[in-house]
Amino acid sequence: MDNSISSFYLVSTSIGLSKVTIQDPFADPVPNPVPSLLSLSIRESGIMSQQQSSLDYPEMKELVDRNAAWSKEMWKKDPGFFPKHYPGQRPKVLWIGCSDARVPETTIMGCQPGDIFVHRNIANTYSPQDDSLNAVMMIALQNFKVKHIVVTGHTNCVGCNQALNMSRLPPTPATTPLQRYVQPVAALARVLATEDCPPTLDLLVEENVVQQVKNLLESQIIKDDWKRRGTRGVVIHGWVYHLEDGTIRDLRISQGPPGHTPARTGDY
Repeated sequence: MDNSISSFYLVSTSIGLSKVTIQDPFADPVPNPVPSLLSLSIRESGIMSQQQSSLDYPEMKELVDRNAAWSKEMWKKDPGFFPKHYPGQRPKVLWIGCSDARVPETTIMGCQPGDIFVHRNIANTYSPQDDSLNAVMMIALQNFKVKHIVVTGHTNCVGCNQALNMSRLPPTPATTPLQRYVQPVAALARVLATEDCPPTLDLLVEENVVQQVKNLLESQIIKDDWKRRGTRGVVIHGWVYHLEDGTIRDLRISQGPPGHTPARTGDY
């Protein structure tokens, strides 16, 4: 008798409705995956080492094992968790954060998968030319109609520290992707510097968040959202996460569309 837990959903596709079964993967043995055409073509190309399983590498096997343990525990604790999340997501917040491994937004905010839509990059920056983040913002605002975007920097930021080091030297053409990427933050550090000394790293981290919030407020995507949704448009926030004690500091620079006021719980 099959005691596995499964759920069925009708999922919209380009050719109509498709019936999808979501089943506890630990109820029955999982078959070995069939090599994809891509993997076969790479294997035959000879441009890199022979393909192997991730499980041949101890660090990767540990991650896969942890995932299996987590998934198994979730199925045991809440059998409806994965079936509930498969059909779609309804996040209310877009998090623009740093790539730093010590700042996993879902963990530090005590949230669950599906709660926060996320984009992370070096030093939590935004530029109008960044189509990766622009695309994320369009999906967040147009598809999910998120209510908040929060730019979150953090103390002891490697990207800001790189920019700070660059700011102490005479401006020169950037020669690496990292140098090119943090050039605007280095320029900000030069503005913040006094005759006596450059800004502290903590100051640069905070002012960088302020600058990125300003950049977002000036972006066409945000202006379009405010025009479309009026006073119920997205609100932009600035935070700094403190690695030393695990707490969030609100920089109190939140700004929404003209005429917007913070809503009472349940009204927004």
